[in-house]
Amino acid sequence: MDSISSRPQVPDNWDASRIPSQKGKLAVVTGSNSGIGYETALQLARNGAHVVLACRNAERGREAETKIRETLATDPNAGTVEFMQVDVSDLSSVKQFSEKFKTAHDRLDLLINNAGIMGGAYTKTVDGYERQFSTNHLGHFALTAHLFDVVKESTPARIVNVSSMTHRNAFWTFDEDEIMVPSERKYSQWFNYANTKLCNILFTFELDRRMKAAGVEGVAAVACHPGTTSTNLLTAPSTSNNNWMWTTAFTLWTLMPRQTIEMGALPTLYAAAGSDVEGGDFFGPKNLNAMFGYPTRETPSKLRQSTAAATKLWTCTTQFAGSAMVLGAVVRYVALVSLGVLGTHATISPPPDTIQLEMFNSMARSQAVTALQGRYRYHRSIDEGLQALQTMSDEEPSDGDAARNEETVETGLHSGSGSHTIQVTVGGQQRELIIDTGSGKTAFVCTGCNNCGNKRKHQPFVFTDNTTYLSCDRSMTAPSNRGEPPCVDCENGKCKYGQTYVEGDHWTAYKASDMMQLSLSFEARVEFGCIYEQSGVFLDQPSDGIMGFSRHPDSIYEQFYRQKVTRSRIFSQCLAEGGGLLTIGGVDLARHTEPVRYTPLRSTGYQYWTVTLLAVSIGNANNTVQVDKKEFNADRGCVLDSGTTFLYMPESTKQPFRLAWSQAVGSFSFMPESDTFYFMTSEQVAALPDICFWLKNDVHICLPSSRYFAQVGNGIYTGTIFFTPGPKATILGASVLEGHDVIYDIDNHRVGIAEAMCDQPLQAEVELSLDPGGDKFRPGFDYSQAPQWMLACVTLLAVAGLINAIWVAAAIEGDSLADTETNTKPPSTAKISNDWQGDEFSFFLMEDDDESK
Repeated sequence: MDSISSRPQVPDNWDASRIPSQKGKLAVVTGSNSGIGYETALQLARNGAHVVLACRNAERGREAETKIRETLATDPNAGTVEFMQVDVSDLSSVKQFSEKFKTAHDRLDLLINNAGIMGGAYTKTVDGYERQFSTNHLGHFALTAHLFDVVKESTPARIVNVSSMTHRNAFWTFDEDEIMVPSERKYSQWFNYANTKLCNILFTFELDRRMKAAGVEGVAAVACHPGTTSTNLLTAPSTSNNNWMWTTAFTLWTLMPRQTIEMGALPTLYAAAGSDVEGGDFFGPKNLNAMFGYPTRETPSKLRQSTAAATKLWTCTTQFAGSAMVLGAVVRYVALVSLGVLGTHATISPPPDTIQLEMFNSMARSQAVTALQGRYRYHRSIDEGLQALQTMSDEEPSDGDAARNEETVETGLHSGSGSHTIQVTVGGQQRELIIDTGSGKTAFVCTGCNNCGNKRKHQPFVFTDNTTYLSCDRSMTAPSNRGEPPCVDCENGKCKYGQTYVEGDHWTAYKASDMMQLSLSFEARVEFGCIYEQSGVFLDQPSDGIMGFSRHPDSIYEQFYRQKVTRSRIFSQCLAEGGGLLTIGGVDLARHTEPVRYTPLRSTGYQYWTVTLLAVSIGNANNTVQVDKKEFNADRGCVLDSGTTFLYMPESTKQPFRLAWSQAVGSFSFMPESDTFYFMTSEQVAALPDICFWLKNDVHICLPSSRYFAQVGNGIYTGTIFFTPGPKATILGASVLEGHDVIYDIDNHRVGIAEAMCDQPLQAEVELSLDPGGDKFRPGFDYSQAPQWMLACVTLLAVAGLINAIWVAAAIEGDSLADTETNTKPPSTAKISNDWQGDEFSFFLMEDDDESK
């Protein structure tokens, strides 16, 4: 919404006589049997509209209907009225009214949500919600949701929410987490009324924003308030209140000066029928602090700017009302983007907040299984004890060279084949990129790349007029506070960087920037690597490159946040065997089948998503692998990485794991470690116990047998738990994370995990939450890093001592400090290498280097 100063002012002394003709328009006004609602209905009908009086009390509603008809009986230009009963505090009544209305009418030009109550004892409605909240907000949200399909077919149309000037008092007790369902202990008649009136404002602005996001045109959501007006809104609580203090307060208020109902209705009438009204406008009386006078455009309370409150209110209200508001092809900040399926694209434009994308996994998964099949055949060819096994089916992939198969399984599992990919557009060109939660770097092949393979789905990236190289100077080759320099070298003014992996595969690139588009309106200018040289497994990779999602400033979610496309540094991956969903800027809580539990991140000095693993159990939760938890969390720690296909554990835990396994199954049979092969039926596999990982803050995630065994032949299974001295970490890969929505929230220093329906397709109508709630953490001192800190302190003390010794020696010899500086050659300092190959670890994909962090 534009600022008030930039918007046309409401004409001076605007009153009901200036309402333009409403001939042919259909309006619904709730609470229209008296007060502001009655006056609004009367004036709209007087100017030609057909008005539906939506009232709770049938007797009073019919009296109002009769009274308006009699008043307008002699007016040839008048419209008509009809009474339809609805109790907005009862959701079933709202639904019945909506169905009846749509049966009788096929359009709705004006929906005026006017009904409201103030004060009274704490009372719950038939739906179990506090009465003021249900009447003033929840019921009107549900009514709007039920009738919105009719409204958007009747453009130009308006939705008017009648609030109150008391919404400004909500700041005293406003709580984003409890605004929807206050307990009786916390209930305050006055302040809860103010909160519900703030809900009207938040609902209006959120609805306006969502409609614009979904491309809904011709429908304006507007709010207003009547100021201090003489209605029965105050009379009712003053005569029926069971609290003497509030009874006295409301009675005294009724004695204060108040304007007439005719004046009080003018802001509503202007919002409904005035000219120069746009979505997001807010109208109220002009004089004496918005209490009296003709209508004017005004600015509501600053609390209406709380995006977190608006989104929480919308999410909870949708759940309470049991009806999502279908605004178009999308509900609330969702892009229905088809990724990896050519020829299928969305036609909507989400706003700059959060987006949900479909991920694909079939290529990486099949490559991993093929690699395991090759590994099986390799072991069978050299192990005489396996000669009796049946020859594998002719339909299975050919093995080729046995030694090459051994190499393939390593590269397939470790470097770059990844688990999940998405398709984006960069500089107008489609790219399929592997999601890499172990690195912050995004890079793909560009034109001019020599010997870079030819199996990619798309041609190399071609520079456009909008593509620029990142300029470079020597200051950019110095390490940053993240331990690595932005550029490893400057070549002809261009920033050079790259990455090397465990097996020696590597890529080298120059940093460039261009527009990255995840949907038609979800885009940002991002920096990426333009690869001009690569080797190893990347030559056979069908994807165009990688997309970084680690805890690193170059990560894509960080770049979109800095460009103000998203409002928080949060993303989630809902992983399924065939792919799943990636949500950036928010969380899809609707897919969860259990509450989210959060575990704090560890600050280890690495950029990985590292958590604290307390124990590993097999079968019974008490049957744990008997090792010190330090074994799981040493060096790089316990890392969550969807880009790793399987589970990796330290070699030191292998024997304790076997003992726990034997306790669970009664023997050492069918131990699911890598390079073991068994004849089993699917029923036998299904009967094996779950392996659960217990994280800090009472969080756990379990790995079923169907994911720690992989079928590599006809009835032949191999284990997929790798005990290795290789990467100095415990890696919970995609096999562990599948079937869960994993929420990566760097702002709150946490990772959330919940079982979820990740295999369900991307929906056109889905509610995303920008703040899913739950436990939040702050970075703390990681005591496992104490040795490194102690070493740093000792080094600092030693340097200080050396400097002090030089000063003392200079003083004793009678030399001045200037002479000392002139004559003493400074000690040589360690040269910072510009060799990028060992400076950063994109999780255990990267080259191992004991001296780097």
